[in-house]
Amino acid sequence: MEQCFSQNSHGGYLPQVHPDAQSILGAVAGREPVLRDTPVANARQRVKGLLFWQVRKVVFYVEANLGRTIRVDDIATLAGLSPSHFSRAFKLTFEDTPYRYVLRRRMEKAKFLMRQSSDPLAEIALDVGCSDQSHFCRLFHSYMDQSPSEWRRDACAAGVKGAIGGQVLSLAT
Repeated sequence: MEQCFSQNSHGGYLPQVHPDAQSILGAVAGREPVLRDTPVANARQRVKGLLFWQVRKVVFYVEANLGRTIRVDDIATLAGLSPSHFSRAFKLTFEDTPYRYVLRRRMEKAKFLMRQSSDPLAEIALDVGCSDQSHFCRLFHSYMDQSPSEWRRDACAAGVKGAIGGQVLSLAT
């Protein structure tokens, strides 16, 4: 009880409140001005990023659905946020927009599949959520500045085999 409360001069106990919260509460009650430099006041002025559980859900959802259409509305609902709030929080957390993040993950998966298999590009395109091989080639070229077939030929010539970053990523919980 002594950790959450402090004893007053009359022998009673008062709840302990963080000094920054006290200044906000005091201002609301009209007793003292709000200090603009307090962390509590600054927290109201900035947008926070995603929480750990939200990041985990988003990452697992994106990885599990790379071959399907992924909409910001669906991911925002998963994170329990509105689409606009989610987009701002996502950008603060990942330093990229949701669209660019999903595109990057798709291209990384495509590179992995091209290194690991001899599957045709049309099949890889469908595996990473592109509507057809032409769409995939345009996206890949804009991401890597070379066509998928050129990249695959160069990667095979260089002997680049193995998983992304040399590690196999597992999403098992």
